[in-house]
Amino acid sequence: MTTSTRGGTVRIGGSPGLRSWKLVLGVTGFGSLALAALPAAGYDALGLGEWSWPLGFLSVLVVLAGGILLGLHLAYGGIVWHPDERVAVLRGRRVPIDTITEAWRSLSSNGTASYLTYRFVSTDGPSVRVLVAGNPMKGLDDTGLQQLARFVAALPLVVPDARPAPAGDASALSDRQRAAAVTLTTGGGKSRVGREMLLDELRAAVAPTEAGDPATAAPDDDSAAYLPPASARRRRPEGETLSAREVERLVRDWDADDRDAARMLAEEPTRARPLRRLFFWLMIASLGVAVAVIILAIADEQLNGVLLDANGEDLIVLFIVGPGLLGLLFYIAWCAAADAHLRSVRRLGERWLDERAQEDPEVRQRGLATPLLAGWAVSVQRLRTVLAFLICLVGFFVMIAAIFFFTEEAVLGGVVALGVGLVLEVVAVLMFLRVQRQKRADAEQLVLLGGWRVLPPAIED
Repeated sequence: MTTSTRGGTVRIGGSPGLRSWKLVLGVTGFGSLALAALPAAGYDALGLGEWSWPLGFLSVLVVLAGGILLGLHLAYGGIVWHPDERVAVLRGRRVPIDTITEAWRSLSSNGTASYLTYRFVSTDGPSVRVLVAGNPMKGLDDTGLQQLARFVAALPLVVPDARPAPAGDASALSDRQRAAAVTLTTGGGKSRVGREMLLDELRAAVAPTEAGDPATAAPDDDSAAYLPPASARRRRPEGETLSAREVERLVRDWDADDRDAARMLAEEPTRARPLRRLFFWLMIASLGVAVAVIILAIADEQLNGVLLDANGEDLIVLFIVGPGLLGLLFYIAWCAAADAHLRSVRRLGERWLDERAQEDPEVRQRGLATPLLAGWAVSVQRLRTVLAFLICLVGFFVMIAAIFFFTEEAVLGGVVALGVGLVLEVVAVLMFLRVQRQKRADAEQLVLLGGWRVLPPAIED
């Protein structure tokens, strides 16, 4: 996503679909191959003959590509900034820079894509979302990052909760801590951020430019000067800056904390840990039996049934379904045991932190010991997630059964099945939402308890 500077006017970002046109074309091309048959049948009915499929393909391609580009244009926008006039254009509306007092940082991630977005809001009403970085869809280039930093530096951003969180108070996290919690949350999220937080992140993104890398050097004026100087960047908003000697002492204290925490875990092992291992191996054994029987059935099929008779085929089905269901039950039990184990580790971690703080008040700033902090690094929502998925699956099949009732003219049964299915789906969605909220709360607690282990202090030059 290119950024231009003309006549004192700075243009930052825009619709990422135009920059990622190859990706859009590839996605819509594959989609068009799969969906071209339907419009092709219509063209064939109109008598277009051999031109029907190509026209159907092109029709779907235009619709899909147009829909994706329109959606990206509505989701993301650009900023037109007039520095001399201290005016910006957000979504076609001119607003004074001084009215842009609110900024939100959003992070979305899954197995194949991740995107970092900033949203700027004016008190006059308009707002704009800028795609800063992304994969596979690209965000700003290096020049765009520098100009965005210049723009951010001119904003009077206000963050009501931008202050260090008191020990044990997860409701008063600073903007930097909340941003770290969003980054640690599965799937991402959003948080309100201040100017220094954004400038630090943008500075890190264009660090190669400062190192003199010609591939990322800024082609235009002195936009890098609007980024905070290195001395200011190395200092956290909370004011934590350590000398090299203090860092050595911190590392020694961390090692001592880890040894003490490991001793506590060894002396007080959680009761759920052996059950967790037991259910895991029972699950593996059950699924192993089912897989072995499936392999036997495939081999018998290839040998034209010389290994098994009719009764043997019935046993095959029994030994596939039975161990499969047992494997599912053992997996549910494993999830419950794993959650119980992590909850026990968390209780030990809170107790260790309270006891250690009585001897050394600085331990809360250093952060919870690594062996105990691991209790917050993994979700304790495994069981609830699995149950929500199973409820969603059962609800789906119940609604499918409602269709069967309606086709058999059993209207009452169809209505009941449809109602039950919808209720189950709503319950599953509510459970999924609660799981996601709890994951966010766990990430915030991880940042709070982790202290300098999660957000390390700056080091003096």
